[in-house]
Amino acid sequence: MILLPATRPLYAALDPVDFRRSFDVLIAIAREQLGLDALRSAVVLFINRDGSRCKLLFHDGSGLVILYKRLDAGRFHLPAAVLAGDRSVRIEPRELALVLAGAPRR
Repeated sequence: MILLPATRPLYAALDPVDFRRSFDVLIAIAREQLGLDALRSAVVLFINRDGSRCKLLFHDGSGLVILYKRLDAGRFHLPAAVLAGDRSVRIEPRELALVLAGAPRR
């Protein structure tokens, strides 16, 4: 079982990402567009354009990890941006569990 690093903050990218992109491109998006360091200090959640797939990106100490999930039906629902123009939002582990379950926002 792969566990997410409990000491790292979780962030959700608010803009959809092309999932044909490689590990390196996702790291660059996290760093350059979101200001996050997925190699050392953050876990980053990406959603595809139609919201049916997500990827979690982080470094586990020995290498990069991408967890990929595709919903059978429905779509992933991200928390709303805190400020207009935000490109990512910090989420708590309990919120991540709801997002990964495909639960609608309340």
